[in-house]
Amino acid sequence: MKRENKKIIKNSDSINISNLSLPLSGNLYKKNHQRISYAKFFRLLFLSTTGLIILISIFSGIITLYSNQSRAETVSRDLIIFTLAKNIVLPESVTLETIIRVANSDQLRNQNDFYKNVNDGDYIIVYKDLSIIYDYYHNQIKNVLTRNHK
Repeated sequence: MKRENKKIIKNSDSINISNLSLPLSGNLYKKNHQRISYAKFFRLLFLSTTGLIILISIFSGIITLYSNQSRAETVSRDLIIFTLAKNIVLPESVTLETIIRVANSDQLRNQNDFYKNVNDGDYIIVYKDLSIIYDYYHNQIKNVLTRNHK
């Protein structure tokens, strides 16, 4: 940036003023340069912050998507028993032996008639004298088997 300064030339009895182009110097140059630097800095700060927010939102959406898929496959033991207890009276005095999530329904169907309606993703809840095939996602009991020990 340039500023026009008027140069004063003194002759014997008269003063001549001529126009002269000189670059800005001193405090005025520093103030203008700082304003430009601040503007560039804040523009860069705004754009980088906006870009960072967009990237974070994209990554958090991807993480949420994948965590929801994995969460659908792993349901807590207590939640399964809680929802099952709304449909059937479960033994309170007998401890729960195991809960198995079915991953090979075709093999199970060939083993026994008890497993004829089982599908992948169903749960088999086993107590000492009771076995239940439960579809958690449709909240449906598919089969119940009681064993009497004498």
